[in-house]
Amino acid sequence: MEVLETPGHDKSCLTYKLGNDVFSGDSYIPGVKVIASFPNSHKTDAVKSKERIVRLADGRNLYPGHGDAYIHYNGCIEQGGNG
Repeated sequence: MEVLETPGHDKSCLTYKLGNDVFSGDSYIPGVKVIASFPNSHKTDAVKSKERIVRLADGRNLYPGHGDAYIHYNGCIEQGGNG
């Protein structure tokens, strides 16, 4: 398992890569703007983390913290479900 620091939504956010699966939690949810207005949030970090997760998840299965799973995720998909 690979663990990546992906701050932005919160400074403690992590993303996990296990084999072909990426678990992004609230750091990145396709089609949803990351909320970065909490006391421990940081907008610039949120943008950098999103970009990092999109690159990492490309062609893999993406499991965000809410909503649908994205099997064989394509970084161009910003809304909808299984693409």
